[in-house]
Amino acid sequence: MLLSIIKDDQGGIVASTESNINISKMGETEVTDEINLEKPLLWSLESPHLYTLLQDLKVAEKIVDHRETTFGIRTLTYNATEGFLLNGKACFIERIMYAS
Repeated sequence: MLLSIIKDDQGGIVASTESNINISKMGETEVTDEINLEKPLLWSLESPHLYTLLQDLKVAEKIVDHRETTFGIRTLTYNATEGFLLNGKACFIERIMYAS
């Protein structure tokens, strides 16, 4: 069984799911899972909100693997008239060019 839990930056659980999976003894198993996170707080330059995904792989109720992944949710797009848009808002990227 794969247990997946998403926590917010305060440590509160905001979403979770359990999935029964079959793992072969000698081979690799690819698993695709889906968690619905309702009304996520978007990562931005002003508010870099992050979540943590905790995943436990259990065999016979014993945890055999554990992973933690920190991530943010955002959209980044570009168009010729507005430039870069972060979560639908203009985002100005400063750069420094160095030539030798």
